[in-house]
Amino acid sequence: MNSKSLGFTLVEIMVASVILFAVLSTVSMVYRGAILSSTKAAEHLQINAQVQPLLEQIETQVRAMSSTNQENLTFEGQSNQVKFEVSASLIDFRAAPDRFNPDSGEYIELPLKYKLWRIHLQLSYNNTNKSFTFTQLGWLDA
Repeated sequence: MNSKSLGFTLVEIMVASVILFAVLSTVSMVYRGAILSSTKAAEHLQINAQVQPLLEQIETQVRAMSSTNQENLTFEGQSNQVKFEVSASLIDFRAAPDRFNPDSGEYIELPLKYKLWRIHLQLSYNNTNKSFTFTQLGWLDA
């Protein structure tokens, strides 16, 4: 009989199979990670796209509320499938700096007019949540 065989041995096939499955599992894990990252990035983009219009709405609400005696404001809603919650609380209520009257040589105390608000904005889309905290200035209408 001829000692040369024309096929692979069982050990060679097993080693090749282990290498193949290791490569396939690594590639599938990388692909899964890329899909998850892509989904998460799309959700953040969806949320970030709603921030500017919401800031304009919040600014309008705060300026309107500054003419009242309210010290807290909360409202919620949904914009393009992004849910939002806004809470505003009054931080400070002050007048403009005193003015110097050169004719009389005295300082003129001005009335309280400017309100500083702390705004907390919470946005959520699917399983992604984003939170923003900032201040907004409002004033009494003269």
